[in-house]
Amino acid sequence: MAGGGTGDAAIMLAQHLADTGGPHEVVYLDMSRASTEIAKVRAEARSLTNIRFLTGSILDLNGLAPGPYDYIDCCGVLHHLEDPPAALATLRGALDENGGMGLMVYAPLGRTGVYPVQAMLSALDRGEAPQQRVATARALLEALPATNWLKRNPCIADHLQAGDAGLYDLVLHRRD
Repeated sequence: MAGGGTGDAAIMLAQHLADTGGPHEVVYLDMSRASTEIAKVRAEARSLTNIRFLTGSILDLNGLAPGPYDYIDCCGVLHHLEDPPAALATLRGALDENGGMGLMVYAPLGRTGVYPVQAMLSALDRGEAPQQRVATARALLEALPATNWLKRNPCIADHLQAGDAGLYDLVLHRRD
């Protein structure tokens, strides 16, 4: 898992592989120590021992765990990086020649309403602590009219269902 976050995909894949009884290993990689710790706790709650947790950048993958990999999952990560093509090249280089890769990147149409809210919050940002930025974002979102594009987009719910982390990732992340 390249950019494993709090472990959703890694836990699901590790559970499926564990259920087959085979000696399969999932390699989880994320830059965030906090996300890695959450993913570890989630794996422990399921007694999953087939995940190797790494904290670091995708660009450092070759030094951390060079592969080759049968499958690489990179969902919702590349568009946040300073150099997405370099990260993709790193992943491609770690992929087995017969392997597969699952990618998801943001697209403007599917994120209708997100970008105007991001622009508003960026204009309001005065370098506050993340907690204050989240509070400001929540107040802004609550004040939006029902006709606002973000409120009308049924495909976007991270800010409603994924707590402060989901809200931060959706509208406050500095690189989208």
